[in-house]
Amino acid sequence: MRLVSFFDGLETRAGAVLGAKVVDLNRAHAAFLSSFEEPRAWAYSDASVPASMLDLLYEGDAGLQWASVALEFAERLLKSSDTRRMAFRAGIVRELSDVKLGAPVPRPGKILCLGLNYKDHAKESHLNLPREPVLFSKVSSSVIGHGTPIEIPRATKEVDYEVELAFVIGKKCKEIEPRQADDYIVGYTILNDVS
Repeated sequence: MRLVSFFDGLETRAGAVLGAKVVDLNRAHAAFLSSFEEPRAWAYSDASVPASMLDLLYEGDAGLQWASVALEFAERLLKSSDTRRMAFRAGIVRELSDVKLGAPVPRPGKILCLGLNYKDHAKESHLNLPREPVLFSKVSSSVIGHGTPIEIPRATKEVDYEVELAFVIGKKCKEIEPRQADDYIVGYTILNDVS
């Protein structure tokens, strides 16, 4: 599942990319429950598949499983012209080109980065490769979405950048064994580290 945060014109919502479309996971889940004539579909969906990405991630594996059910339901809706029209009218599905993608995880709790992990970049910075990993953090307010211009302060004399692979940790963890790491990774994204 390719999770995204997208702006629908009113608010930033959790979604999933489906081809050239974005599925609003909260609305898709509510429609799924409504198909069983569940009177409290919206209340259950707001609790199980929240509209915000951070809240969805806080739901853990259960939230992601319900999000997957919602995505499968949206896929089924798109197969018939009648239900396809309903899915678009209800805001369950939107064209990817009609939404603005935000940061996958807006305002994450923590951003930890690994420094000098590329030999060539260390060399061009005239630095030796460290013997131990060099960790540093970024403030969450520095996170921006796809296509958003990067603001460089006027006083800045030199800008450095590196494209990085970012791991999105979906559960609280501390001092876990390396073999357990995959159990805590909820996804991957691209991080443009600009300093």
